[in-house]
Amino acid sequence: MFMPSLKTMLPSMSPAVIAALAVMTASGLALPAPTLAQDNNLVVEADNSLQWLRDVQQYIARGNATAQRGDTVLSADVIEANYVTEDEENNGANDVEATSITLIEGRTNAELKHGAFVAKASTITYDLITNLAVLTGGTPTIVNAGETLIARDRITYDRNARLLTASGDAEITLSNGQILRGEQIEATLNEDESDVVTVNATGATEVFSPAATGLRQAFADTMTYEKATGIAVLTGQVVLKDGGNTMTGDKAEIDTVTGSSTMSASNSGKRVGGVFKPAE
Repeated sequence: MFMPSLKTMLPSMSPAVIAALAVMTASGLALPAPTLAQDNNLVVEADNSLQWLRDVQQYIARGNATAQRGDTVLSADVIEANYVTEDEENNGANDVEATSITLIEGRTNAELKHGAFVAKASTITYDLITNLAVLTGGTPTIVNAGETLIARDRITYDRNARLLTASGDAEITLSNGQILRGEQIEATLNEDESDVVTVNATGATEVFSPAATGLRQAFADTMTYEKATGIAVLTGQVVLKDGGNTMTGDKAEIDTVTGSSTMSASNSGKRVGGVFKPAE
């Protein structure tokens, strides 16, 4: 069934379809789960068409498509919604076919906005069954409350675990000025998803602090950072650099607030070392 439209409100779709589309708008960093109501309609607009493929149980909006609920907007060249159907009682009357969205995808130039929150990628997919959002293509990016997470390959967000995972040359810039890098970064959010609590990085990790703290850069194989304390623990071939000074070892604990650091050796017998450049 093909339904051409320039601007389409979806009163003819079941409330479940409208509600499920609205869920997509909460798929990213630091967004609280929305309260869904049957009269809380989602407005879908597209320059070209809205298509309903009943045989494959899918809705498709094409051409500069947007799906808006309140002040939350998902936009992309194409928006697709997959659904399943089941029979349910209709207040004692004949059974009706209920529709439940299982997966929503914004494809090509996808962007998710809610207030100060912005997520961008070529494709944004949200699985409503597992509460897992995936950003792929282009440079997947999430920005919220002065914090930015980017990756080369993908960013996934497990809303149940409040866990962001960025893969491929990942970098997170926190609101306190710290910059953390790694081949993979995992960032855990607080209970209301409004702030980063911890960051774990693996693979060519790096922490960079503003020069005013006294610490410039630190490199290691793995790193754990707690935002509340500003403490970063680095392990495996650690190198600390501050201006012309360098320290090496197997493990370092760094206070990124004060710039102080402690380098230690592991049980392998390797020694710690340092090269310190005198002031000129």
